[in-house]
Amino acid sequence: MVLGATWLATLGPYVSDYSQLTLKFYKDNQFVTLRGDHPKLSGLVQFNQLRRMHHTHAIAEVFTLQYKQQDVPQDKWLELPKDMEPDLVMLLHNYRSIFVVPTELPPLRTQKHAIPLVKDANQ
Repeated sequence: MVLGATWLATLGPYVSDYSQLTLKFYKDNQFVTLRGDHPKLSGLVQFNQLRRMHHTHAIAEVFTLQYKQQDVPQDKWLELPKDMEPDLVMLLHNYRSIFVVPTELPPLRTQKHAIPLVKDANQ
């Protein structure tokens, strides 16, 4: 159940604890505590369970996710200037796979891209 802001406003003051999934409020001269169910983690499904769900139309599609480790070169912290802003260091670290120095030419494209320069413009 999703508790909307409109309904919560009817309670007056309340205390919520998201780590314990509880909501406490005062109603009719007593404290009321609502307790949420902790979500169940998904587990492995057996083939016969999957087949039964398919035959009873309990599922329409099945997807599988697989984690693939990216090949990212080792961090090169020594190459960064010592006076670099920490936020910039974290940005470069978090997105290091984007800032890798290319080792080969880019693939051929179907569209050629060029930026025409104005004649006699400073470069």
